[in-house]
Amino acid sequence: MNKTLIFCIFLFITSLCICSCNSDFDIIYSNINIPGLDASLQIPVYNKYNEFSEYVNNQLTKDFEKYKGYALTEWELYQEDTLTYRTVFKDLSTARYINVFISKFIYCGPEMEDEYYITFSYDKKNKKILDITDCTKMDTETLSLCCKDKLKKNITKIVRDKEYVEFLNSCVESKLTTQIKNYLAFSIQNKKVKIYFAPGDIFPKKYGGQIVEFKQSL
Repeated sequence: MNKTLIFCIFLFITSLCICSCNSDFDIIYSNINIPGLDASLQIPVYNKYNEFSEYVNNQLTKDFEKYKGYALTEWELYQEDTLTYRTVFKDLSTARYINVFISKFIYCGPEMEDEYYITFSYDKKNKKILDITDCTKMDTETLSLCCKDKLKKNITKIVRDKEYVEFLNSCVESKLTTQIKNYLAFSIQNKKVKIYFAPGDIFPKKYGGQIVEFKQSL
């Protein structure tokens, strides 16, 4: 029995409830409390799209298992702080596209509390899980340049200190290429592709999350 199957069974057993939010999807709520780790998970299940739901479940499971391994290793070595992992699900779907938006919150010790975004998009018409290049028809290099331009405009709107603007510009330059190559959170809504950057991802946390938009190209 593989780890994914074991974890799925564990989720089912430990779930506090399965709450139907509407006719399209359910949410599995699960709390996991073991020495060194407290976790609270929300995993969506779309009733008519089993393959997509399984894919989302597998990806979120892998992410949690990776963090759990880190947390248990830290606990075995130091037994100081109990680490935490929490996901909050939001449905941003439209008539044609399923948009899963997950906010992930982790605590790894003092001054190490972060928020991340994880997203999944599915084209119901073409029965296809989408990535950002499908939606924008841009390669990663072009997309990076366009995102940089939009984010720099965001900087100048919220910051007045020219030296700080230059510093943030350099942060955008250094971080964005890595972001796009690794993973980029997005959704498709109202004929626009929205790309999300979590607080502290590109700008300092005090400026909150950032969103850039592109015209949908599908």
